[in-house]
Amino acid sequence: MKLNIRSNTIMILLFVMTFGTNAAMAVKDNTERKISLWGHVKDSFTNGGIKDVMITLMDADSCVVDTQKVRYFDEDKTYMDSYYEFKIPAVPRQYIIKAEHPDYSPCYVDFNVRYVARNTFFDAPFHYMTRKPKMKSGGDLAEVVVKATKVRMVFRKDTVTYYADAFNLPNGSMLDELVRQLPGVRLGDDGEIFLNGKKVESLLLHGDDFFKHDKNIVLRNLPSYTVRKIDFYDKADKRSEYLGRDVTERKLVMDVQLRKEYSRSYVANAEGGYGTHERYMGRLFGLRFTPHSRFSLYGNTNNTNSYLRPGSDGEWMESNLNSGRLATKSAGMELMLKNRDETVTNRLTANADWRDNDLDTRKIASTFLPSGNNTTESLLSSRSNGLFSFVSNSLEFMGPVYVNSYTGWIYIKSDGISSDVSSTLADSMHINTMEKYNLGKGYRSTLWETLSATRKLPWGDNIDLAVTLRYEKSNNRSFDNYNVLYHLSSASDIQEQYSDAPTEDYRVNSTAAYNLSLLSGWNFNLEYQLTQSYRREQSSRYRLDWLAGWPDGNHAIGELPSTRDSMLLALSPDNSYKAWHHNTENGVALRTSWVKERGNTKSRLDIALPLLSRHERLHYMRGETDTVGRRTNWLFQPSAKWSLTKDRGMELAIHYNATTTTPEMKSTMGYTDTTAPLAIVKGNSSLRNTVSHDAGLEYRNRIARLKMQYGFTANVVVDRNLIANTITYDGATGVYTFQPQNINGNWRATIGNTLSLSLGSSQMWFLDNNVNFTYNRNVDFVTMSETDMSVRNKVDNLYLAEKIRLTMQKGKFRGSAVGNVDWHKASNGMELSSSVDVVDFSYGLTATYTLPWNVNIATDMKMYSRRGYEWNGANTDYLIWNMSLSRSFLKNALSVRLTGYDMLRKVSTHTFEVNGQGRTEVFTNSIPNYFMLCLGYKINARP
Repeated sequence: MKLNIRSNTIMILLFVMTFGTNAAMAVKDNTERKISLWGHVKDSFTNGGIKDVMITLMDADSCVVDTQKVRYFDEDKTYMDSYYEFKIPAVPRQYIIKAEHPDYSPCYVDFNVRYVARNTFFDAPFHYMTRKPKMKSGGDLAEVVVKATKVRMVFRKDTVTYYADAFNLPNGSMLDELVRQLPGVRLGDDGEIFLNGKKVESLLLHGDDFFKHDKNIVLRNLPSYTVRKIDFYDKADKRSEYLGRDVTERKLVMDVQLRKEYSRSYVANAEGGYGTHERYMGRLFGLRFTPHSRFSLYGNTNNTNSYLRPGSDGEWMESNLNSGRLATKSAGMELMLKNRDETVTNRLTANADWRDNDLDTRKIASTFLPSGNNTTESLLSSRSNGLFSFVSNSLEFMGPVYVNSYTGWIYIKSDGISSDVSSTLADSMHINTMEKYNLGKGYRSTLWETLSATRKLPWGDNIDLAVTLRYEKSNNRSFDNYNVLYHLSSASDIQEQYSDAPTEDYRVNSTAAYNLSLLSGWNFNLEYQLTQSYRREQSSRYRLDWLAGWPDGNHAIGELPSTRDSMLLALSPDNSYKAWHHNTENGVALRTSWVKERGNTKSRLDIALPLLSRHERLHYMRGETDTVGRRTNWLFQPSAKWSLTKDRGMELAIHYNATTTTPEMKSTMGYTDTTAPLAIVKGNSSLRNTVSHDAGLEYRNRIARLKMQYGFTANVVVDRNLIANTITYDGATGVYTFQPQNINGNWRATIGNTLSLSLGSSQMWFLDNNVNFTYNRNVDFVTMSETDMSVRNKVDNLYLAEKIRLTMQKGKFRGSAVGNVDWHKASNGMELSSSVDVVDFSYGLTATYTLPWNVNIATDMKMYSRRGYEWNGANTDYLIWNMSLSRSFLKNALSVRLTGYDMLRKVSTHTFEVNGQGRTEVFTNSIPNYFMLCLGYKINARP
């Protein structure tokens, strides 16, 4: 008994000693550990930062602990941020923080550190300082003369800054023309922007998102004369700012800073023009900007098929030249409001786009076969119009809880009419001829709401909750009239079809996550998500030619029977279906990140291990088929990325991710669709999931003294079980039967290099070069006419893309020599055709210059060439020359511009494409050359 008492006593003593030692060590560690106490100083009237403010940190007894002067974030911005950071012991304590400045009254704030745990920082309340009344002074100010030298670009830590007034732009230029001139920056037709090969994720105006959903709205409507500078830098998202650490990797942004006279005023700009061949354009842009609000609106219309201006370094893309005759109209607005503390931000956006397209196309397509080539020639004429409208509202609240609400609605409407006449030949023998007429219209409406919240816990961890609701409804109706003649049998097939395809679906997703943040730099995030979705779709196909008397030609396309019974008699059950989809997804994910900062170097490792269970149920009815299919997939899609960055612009990153795509369950049903007379489609119940493995390396750096940016990228993608179509071919009728099937062996590898540098210290000459080399192993199915079956065919493709630009700017002159090369070599494993070795290239000059009497001339002349094509008709050269003359009046408020487009009348409407499985030649109508006179007027007024 005594032994037991002694044993228990010893255990208690050991426990007390151990616990006491650990507690003492913990107290000692907390005493020795330092945490950050951050704060900000603002002018109570302008809400801008204040320079040279002295900050004094005191304890509860007003004893001075530390002092420092404020530092600055974005010091050269109109509304800079003045901040301070004290290192304080990691123990609970009360503080008094005093801010002093000779021109302001002293300002005090109190802050109580209650609970430290694993917190690494705390934010003190803002200091809002009130300016003292100004005193009259009898002294005279000495005259100061400032001489400025225009600098194009500056490297400042991780930021690249371009100054707009250092670039010569044609009168009336928008932001996109300025961006195209920036050394090291590439702007695509789709509005995507790249700096040194790295994609810009967001376009900002004074640090805030601006028309976030579509960069082209800002690029094509914000006048370049309002821009002071453009900053490129990596920016954390709002959630990371709230938590005080980078939850996700920072994203590259382009931040547009306006000139001072436009950053707090009303800005309006309007332009309109009319030209030969009934070409026209019009544009309107307005902006009201303050530190806590922004209202902008825009509208434009044109039928010129392009937004480029003469003198631009951009390409007059064939996708624009050969898209028919396109007329567009668009209008939109954005309203952004903030409170004084910038803890609440609301952003309302709305825009609408209308498009009318007149397209005439002649197409010749050949398919390579061992016994000879099949050639299909078609003439297509179409008239279509469409509407795209978008409304969204984003509300952010950054207080004790970070809350984000995003509500949106998209409405799309389209209708059109077309006629298509085609003929198929094999070895000069006619197989079939088809006439098709189509009349269709449709719409899609999508509404969604996403609500997310993040709460930082007192001990340094955080929890995340989110829910997303989405509802969509659509309908597409079309009339399709076919007249097919089979020449070998002299048989014909006349069909008059009508289809009605309504759909309705909803989706609910909820997510909960807990994040454990350790002092060692490791963060662990455990997430669970639940998703429920439902989709109802119906496709009713009617054969109106089955009705008595209907094929006599007395009914125009677009006309329907007047009774429901007649519609039921015309229903084609084998080509009509109903489907009800019910999906449930349960997912867990473990994500971990590690961040280590040492000096100006930062290392980061991100690993994500998501596991998703997807259960799908499909009730499918088609013809005599009425079945219910069920499928469960376990999807594991891991990803990892390691990066090393330095604040002077060096970046090294390695990544890997795996993506799994499940085939649409409807395509796994056993059905045969004969809607199109010459193309039969079947389902395949044996389809498997497609898995893509993506691995890559990126390296970028800068050399400040040379104004050089350079980068290297390498990427490999391997696809497993891609879905391709097997084809069986009926040589007597020319009918193809398609069935999806998995195929392996597809992979591609790409390496790229970007380079931009100043040639000489004066920044007069700049060289930009982008090179990409791609190898693509393409494995697909081709038709063997001897067996009427498809077999695997491998095509090895080599692509080389080179873009180079040499720019010189001096005084009022700017000129560029530009060149582009796109080389493609393809070899066919089955030797169904000769190897392809073709090159498309262009070269030319662009220039802008201010002539006497302040007349601005802008011009570009470029030669577009093709070589190596088997058909000599495709080996072409065409020279495009565009020019404009402009002048400003009324103190630059009024501008007049005369533009000439394709003055040599050489624009080609002929495109040619060749690969290892076939070749296609297309002739398209396009806009004619034209001259246009434009008038522009701008207003700037302070409130």
